[in-house]
Amino acid sequence: MMGLRILAERTGFALAVVFLVLLGFFQGYQVYSFTFDLFSVAIRVIWLDALVSSLGFAAFFLVSGAIFLFRVSKYSSPEGEAEGSITCIVPTYRDSEVLHRSVESLLDSNYSDFKVLIVCESDDEAGIREAKKLSADEKVDYLVNDKYPGSKAGAMNYGVENTSAEYVAFFDSDQRVRPDFISGIVKELQSHEIVQARNIPRPDGIVESLSYYESVFFTYVARQMLTLLTGFRLVGSRSVGMRREVFEELDGYSDDTLTEDYDFAHKCYVSNVDVAGVPLPVENLAAHNLRDWWGQRKRWMTGYFQVFSKMVSKAFRNFRGRRSIISLLIAGGSLVGSFLMLTLVSKFLILFLLGAEMFYSLPIAVVMLTALIVRMHDKKYNFVDSVGLSWTITPLVFSFFSIITIRSFFGYIFDEETSWYRVQK
Repeated sequence: MMGLRILAERTGFALAVVFLVLLGFFQGYQVYSFTFDLFSVAIRVIWLDALVSSLGFAAFFLVSGAIFLFRVSKYSSPEGEAEGSITCIVPTYRDSEVLHRSVESLLDSNYSDFKVLIVCESDDEAGIREAKKLSADEKVDYLVNDKYPGSKAGAMNYGVENTSAEYVAFFDSDQRVRPDFISGIVKELQSHEIVQARNIPRPDGIVESLSYYESVFFTYVARQMLTLLTGFRLVGSRSVGMRREVFEELDGYSDDTLTEDYDFAHKCYVSNVDVAGVPLPVENLAAHNLRDWWGQRKRWMTGYFQVFSKMVSKAFRNFRGRRSIISLLIAGGSLVGSFLMLTLVSKFLILFLLGAEMFYSLPIAVVMLTALIVRMHDKKYNFVDSVGLSWTITPLVFSFFSIITIRSFFGYIFDEETSWYRVQK
């Protein structure tokens, strides 16, 4: 039975990839035209679909990249004093060797009214020992999650239940914040209900750089127009702070999906919660090998399919107005767009075969230039150690992302998984 499932999953994946590549060729060779009258002269414009797709891709990322860079470079922390107690919750599972990164960086904060709460799983003995060791500091406590075991969402929910702080923030075990981070989050929370900071994977290798640029483009740059037009913002389950009462009103994170953060983001949007995205940097460790990178992304995308399926089901049972429709369209549209991204490979190849170097080179140049400028910005503010040449690999991120989406779709159909997932740290 297992063999048949794997065969069906891989066959479906292969057929979908071939179909999308062929679809790209079919669409790319389509010729369109229109005629308009200019005084007494009729002008006919003819264009190839591949050309329009290439120019549209370049224009989208040129504008989106400019918006992102503007927002990042112009950001300044709100004036005034930060006030209010905040608990920094760090859920951990088999990450004992890196847990100190997050806790120690939080303890270096220049803000005084905070506590760190580590939430461990009962079967993670090494993690419990490390949490107990770190709790020697008076600002650190730890809990063993024996109420909602088995998921990150459950650990975070349990953590919130065991604190009375006005604000809560969530961090992964391997993250590292700057001394002014907590005070910056608390200041923002005095005028917003939820504040999402910027995660920056540490790009200290080829695979790690792939994670860094994937984060730049798919988490931030590509979503700028979406936020501008709809107001939708991603809300993660790390590097995020929120008012405690808002978390409770939304019933916390759901433990029935692999991507509890994406599910929570849509709950926030439908409920019209005031979410602010700020470029306060939080460093995290990236996957160190392609197997972990692939497995992590496949899991995330599978979770996106889970969330979309859940939203479709809820739309028929609990319709909540215009934002419910927009939320559903955003979730479905992002998946369809990720699928169709693979067709661009065929269209760029058509332009290459036709000798239209300028047109297939333009979107590649835009992506690489955006990556370079973001990397230079991050180096200027010491978010990364160097600029290097890894920005030249960014065009590969798009086709990889599309392939992972397709693979995740068939993984979701044939093999659902909802437990913790860990990569080599």
